[in-house]
Amino acid sequence: MKEVYTQKANFVKELQPSISSIVDKNIIYGTSVAPICSKNGKKLLCLGKERDGIFLDQFNYFGGQIQDKLTAPFLQLTKQEKATAICEVLFEETCEEFGVILDIKHFLKSLLGVIKNPYKDGYSLIFVCHIEDINPRVWKNVMLERHKDPSLPWNLQEMSEIKYIDIDKKENISFYVESSLHLLRPFFENLNESNRVTYQSFSLTYGYDI
Repeated sequence: MKEVYTQKANFVKELQPSISSIVDKNIIYGTSVAPICSKNGKKLLCLGKERDGIFLDQFNYFGGQIQDKLTAPFLQLTKQEKATAICEVLFEETCEEFGVILDIKHFLKSLLGVIKNPYKDGYSLIFVCHIEDINPRVWKNVMLERHKDPSLPWNLQEMSEIKYIDIDKKENISFYVESSLHLLRPFFENLNESNRVTYQSFSLTYGYDI
């Protein structure tokens, strides 16, 4: 538990200044991570299958709505407060849905860039990361450990599976993911060993209260 709080505090502290620089006057609805890699000439994107909501049984990014975690309207926050909220939601949703604790060192190494994907009257932020060797079986084991504890909240059980999606085939993906693919494609040209990080580089989460 202590490790998660420490990692979260450090993650927010280190990332917040750079996020402040891209925050503007528009409303930012959500934030998510998009793990990508290339294998055998295929452009692969790892997504999770939603168990509820408007994207039920569709594959979607690992992320969530920012306003859901706030006590005041997003637009009433200062730029620094907005950036802090974005960092906190990114960290928490990745723990909950992707099954890993984002340590800032490996996250920044893998980070290829940030997409501002238009949404309603604002946009959402998508953090594109070069993360390889994501094993659905390992991820499933994390989820199964959570399911053994009936006291765990729903937000730790929102995804039923994860898989690599070939972006040229668009298999059962949410309209939100599909709407951002044209913005995601250029990042595949920048994949190299200097920004490559493996899933196992991060600590796995087994139902921590974050």
